[in-house]
Order: sequence, then C-alpha cells, then structure tokens
Amino acid sequence: MTAILQLLQFSNYHPAAIFPVAIQTSADYVRKDVRNKWGHFDVTEWTEAFFNDCLSKLETLVRSLGLTGGMEKNTLDQLSDWRGKGCQLCMGHAVDNDLLSLVKTEGNDIIKDLTLQSAQLFQVQKTGAVLKVRLDDDEATRKKEMKLILGRLTVIEKNLGEEFLRRIQGVEEKVEQLEQRATRTDQKVDQLGQGVGDRMNQSELRVESEKPEVLLFDVQICRSKLAEHYKRTATVPTSVWSKKSAVNIHQIYTRLSWVKEEQPPDGSSRVELNHYTDVLAENKNGLPSNRILVQGQIGIGKSTFVKKLAMDWAELDENRLTDEQRAILKKFELAVVIDLKKVSKHQSLRDVIRASHIFAEEDTAMKDGPLSYITQNQDKVLLVFDGYDEYHYAWNSEIFEIFRGNKLRNCSIVQYILDHNEGKCTSSNFRKVEDFKEILVEIGKVALECLLNDDHVFEYDQRFLAILCEESRIMGLLQVNEYAENIRPAGMVSFIHKSIQEFLAAWYITYLCVPEGNLGEINDRTQTLDECCSLENVLKFICGLSDGGSVKAFERLTRVRVCDSELNFSRTIPDEQSETDVTLCDVTDQHRRFFNLVYESFNEVESKTELFRLCLNCTEGIIFLPPYGRSISDTVPERKILNEVSIRGVVFYDRWCYDKMTALYESLDFLDCLRIPLKITENSAAVSVEELLK
Repeated sequence: MTAILQLLQFSNYHPAAIFPVAIQTSADYVRKDVRNKWGHFDVTEWTEAFFNDCLSKLETLVRSLGLTGGMEKNTLDQLSDWRGKGCQLCMGHAVDNDLLSLVKTEGNDIIKDLTLQSAQLFQVQKTGAVLKVRLDDDEATRKKEMKLILGRLTVIEKNLGEEFLRRIQGVEEKVEQLEQRATRTDQKVDQLGQGVGDRMNQSELRVESEKPEVLLFDVQICRSKLAEHYKRTATVPTSVWSKKSAVNIHQIYTRLSWVKEEQPPDGSSRVELNHYTDVLAENKNGLPSNRILVQGQIGIGKSTFVKKLAMDWAELDENRLTDEQRAILKKFELAVVIDLKKVSKHQSLRDVIRASHIFAEEDTAMKDGPLSYITQNQDKVLLVFDGYDEYHYAWNSEIFEIFRGNKLRNCSIVQYILDHNEGKCTSSNFRKVEDFKEILVEIGKVALECLLNDDHVFEYDQRFLAILCEESRIMGLLQVNEYAENIRPAGMVSFIHKSIQEFLAAWYITYLCVPEGNLGEINDRTQTLDECCSLENVLKFICGLSDGGSVKAFERLTRVRVCDSELNFSRTIPDEQSETDVTLCDVTDQHRRFFNLVYESFNEVESKTELFRLCLNCTEGIIFLPPYGRSISDTVPERKILNEVSIRGVVFYDRWCYDKMTALYESLDFLDCLRIPLKITENSAAVSVEELLK
C-alpha cells in the first residue's frame, strides 16, 4: 500500500507529476493520516470520529481515481461496510458472533501450543542440566588424566635429560680422543708429504706417457673375426644320433634349386634363379631387395644353406663364385648370422648378437661395436636370421620391428622359415609306432615345459635320464650339440625343430591332460589372444590328435573371446534384435588374428561335422572368409550342416587377388549369399553380391 500511495502522491524527488493534483493531495492525506496512524497504532487516538474521518479520506481518494467498470462502486461499498463493523471492533462494540468464536478458538489453540512448548522447553532445560553435569564430570576426569600425563612426561623428561647428558659427555670424550688422533695424523702427514712430492711428480710423468688404450671398433677386424667364426663352425651333422658324423660344409653341400616368388597386383609369379645371390641383387626397378624370406620343407637344408652363405662371404677370395656373384656378396662389409632358436629369450638386437656368442666374452669392442656400425652403415650389412618361425618373442620386440622394416630399413635381411607343405608324402611311407608312446609322453612333458619357459636348448641331464635321452635321439626327436663356441656347458640338447617340440607338447596334453578334462599347464598360459597365438601350433596339433582335445581347445578360445572386449564382434555384425542405426566398425587386426587361429585349428579337426558348431561359437556365429584362396566348402564338411546352426553373418575382408576370386565366389555360393542385395554407396542402386563380384 505504501508503494501505491507514494506513486499517486506528489514527490519532491520526482517533480514531473504523473497524476492530477486532486489525486496527489488525497493520496498524501491517506498516507500521513490513515496509513501511518494505523501502522503506528495508538489506542488513545482512535476514536469513533477519527475512524470515520479516516474512512472519509479513503472514499475521497477512491472517487478521485475515476475507476471504471463498477470498481469504484464496489470499493466504496466495502468501505461503507467496514465503517460499521470496523468501528464496532475498534471501539469495543459487539461484533459478529462467528468472528468472536473464531478468535476464542484460535486463542485457546495458541494457549495450548504455548503450554506444550513450555513443557518441552522445561524438558530441554532438564536434559541440558543433565548434560552439563556429565560435561563437568568429563572435564574433571580429563583434567585429572592430563595432570597424570603431565606428571609422567615430567618424569620422562627428567630421565631423558640425564641420559642425554651422559651421552653428550661420552661424545665429548670421543671427540677429544679424535682430536688427539687427528693431531698425530697431521704430524705423520707432514712427515710423509716431504717424500710424496717427488713421487707425485714421477707418477704424473708416468701417467702422461702411459695413456689408456681406447677401444675403437674396426670393421676390418670385425670382418676377419666373423670370417674365422664361420669357417670354424662350418660343419654339418649328418645324423642326429652319431657324435662323430659332422663334416665340413664344402664336402656335403648340394646346390639347391632356388625359386623367387613375388606378389604383384595381378597375382603371384615364380621365377627360377640361377644362383642364390640373385635374390640379393637389385630388382628390375633398380632397388635392392632388403627383406627376403626363404621358405623350404623341413630337412631340405635351409640351415645348411645359412652356413654355406656365411662361408661364401668369409671366403670371397677362394674363387668358388663367379665375379658377378662375388661382387654381390662383397658389397657387404659385415654378414651377421643369427640362430633365432638359441636366442629366443632376447628381444633387442644388441642382446641377440651378444647371446649368439659370435665373439669372445672378453672382446668388448667386438660385442658392442657392430651395433653402432650396423645402424650407421645399413647398406653395407647383411643380417641373416635362421629359424624365423622358432622365434616367438613379443610382437613389439626390436627383432620383429626389423622384420617389418620399421628399423634398419636399408639393411639386407634374410629370414629362413619352415615351409608347412601338405600332401608332400604319402601315408605308405610311414608306419604306426606304439612302442614309444610312454617315451613320447615324457618327452612331450619336457617339450611343453620348455615352450612355456621359452627354452629350446637345455643340458643333457637337466631334464632327462640318460637312457630316455638316448632313446629319443634314436627316434630322431633330439640332437646333441657336439661342441659349442666359447665356454658353455657340455652335452647341450635341443629338439631337431620347434615344430617337433610343439607336436610333442600337444601329444602330452592330448594323452595325459585331456582325459582328465583340461588342457594341463597351458590353461593358465592361454588367457589372452597373444598367449594363444604364441602356442598356435600346439593348439592346432591338439585339434588334429583327438576330438576331445578339439573340444577343449575351442572352449578355451571361446573363453578368450568372451573375456577380451577387443574381440567383441557385435560392433562388426550386430544382432538382428539390436538397433539398426548402430555404427559398425571394420574388422581389426585382433579380429583377423583370432579368426585365423580358430579356422586353422578347425582345419586340423577330423570330425568336422560334429565340431563345426563349437568352431562357430568361437566367432559368435560369424563366418569369416580370409583371402587365402580356399573355398569354405573345403572346411565345412556338408552343406546341410548350415541349416542346423545359427549363422549371424558372413564377412570377407582384406584385398582379394584376381586369381583368388573364384574361391570367394564358390564360398559365397556355398553359403547362399550371392543373391543378397548390397549398396556400394548410400545413394546408389542395390546390386546383388553376385553382380558385385562379376
């Protein structure tokens, strides 16, 4: 109301009038004589005449406003009604009985509330008094305990003070003794100083004249030591059980037939070479072939050829090569040959060279110098790695970085790997052997232990009894190193190839662990995809040896897929019940590795019809078609089995060469996918898979 009155009346702060003078005057009277009087109520002022005068001023203000629409009449009627009732209420006259009853009821309720609050206040005061007594008691107890503690601290301080005083006195006595000794020592030093001066001068002259020899790397010395090493070790064992059958490489080496295979865009090509040095020559584009992978069947002589290459490089002046062949090898100042089976525990190139024992232990310059030279002169270095498939260190190791060309790109790298050929021998050349089953299980246990510990060479009596080792050598499974470079334990034993070691480990698991319902020690060592891939051949051999082993292997792979979020295939092939607008992801490298492991293991299974469902569970019901040139019909035994399993989708990935498209077409036809409509782009017309392939 005050705000409204101030707006209507005249103001010194706002000289520009909004309303007429009559309205301003009436509003000023109402504010001063009605509102202010009522706001600061004084019962002696409010007589009946004064009350009526206030209402008259309110009526005057209402009439001056000129209200329309009946508002003026309604307001004046309310003021008139209030003139009677208000006067009676304020002046002590009788008023409405209902109003009095309401006032009495409210008053009684207020009295009851006050009584209740008074009782509650009394209870609170009583509780507060009890708490105060307790606090006083606690305070007294605390003060008593503090006094007791202070008394104990005083006693402790006194005792410590006496102890410190005794110790300080003892230290002062020792310091005094030391000072006396120091004085005597100074005297002796002064006496010795007279004769030391001449000796120091003589020593300085001697040091100046005898400068320490700096160990510098000399590539020619390194070359000659490498050549000596290759000549000294250029022998080849002709039998795994004869200890006296090693002969010189030149007496036994038979020239092999070399076929160069390349992968141009229009398909692979194979060209027979005149000499192995042709693979190291420049290609038709004038560029050197810096990464060379040599493949061959087991026992064909890949490791023997490694020694032959090393000998040819070491004996360039022996006239065993033509001028052109000699020129190709002569461009390499250093040729470093590494047997990866013997250094499988090492990751860096430096450690691999050290562990190869090419140089003597005490020859520090030769052990550390080659690495720096190799890095700075890559085009003059030939690195030869024997047993590429027997080196299973982490994929991010420096050796694999060299293989991929991420490091030492200008070095010439030759890698030797077992060629896993199928169907090269007929079954008539073999006969079943039962007499050695127990021996195979025992050897398999050792083979698995060595694989899990990444051991490929072990001492003769470390894991075998002599008789067992001899029988194994007779069967052609193990070989004994007749001698070793540098000082190493005698009688070192190794499997003739890692694939043999992996097969024996699978044999042990199949015939000793699978019957007990597990995969033995590899259960805990195949928790991730990387761990499974490191034992890939073992899993494949298990699948090939028995259906029971296949079941356990596929259950293990399914568990790995479930536990690894990166192997979640739902982002690549969504479920039919899932949202259709979900963003799909491409096939990842992790997916590819897992698919290959599953399918290659299934290829070894004998009962494919019975176990196809387990294989499909590993990939969540998705069939993947890798660009290997094989039709899915070669893997799936019968077409009718496709009607008995739930297939979520079919994926073919990576680039398919032209000569492999027939296999892709046959696979999609076998899976009844050729008539599925596809869109190349969002706005293009749909075409069938068959039309797309054509």
